[in-house]
Amino acid sequence: MMDLSDMTDVVKGRAQVMLAALVAIAFALLSCAAGVGWWLAASDRDQARGELVAAQRDNAELRGSIRVQNEAVGAMQRATALADERGRAAQAASEVAGRRFEAALAKIGSTHAVTCADAMPAVNALLETVR
Repeated sequence: MMDLSDMTDVVKGRAQVMLAALVAIAFALLSCAAGVGWWLAASDRDQARGELVAAQRDNAELRGSIRVQNEAVGAMQRATALADERGRAAQAASEVAGRRFEAALAKIGSTHAVTCADAMPAVNALLETVR
């Protein structure tokens, strides 16, 4: 028969085996949880990378359209400057032509014609001066 010390040794041995099994099970569960955590983190990382690539593509498209708009605005500014310059030149030319016309009118201003034949020399002089 077994004495009490042998029985306590058996109980201690079984308790140690059960404790070791519980520790192994706990370690296995923790390892599984950590693996699932790593898997979820990797999945989130991959999704974030995909979203980043899409955002970078959208950003590049927007930058391209902004560049096109800026080029169009620059072209319109250059065209406006050229049109303003042409407008100033046309205004100066019209002032010169107006002075010439006024001078021509002053030359023929005292002419009185009754018929068309009487008016033609004055009209011809006006046209020659304005030309």
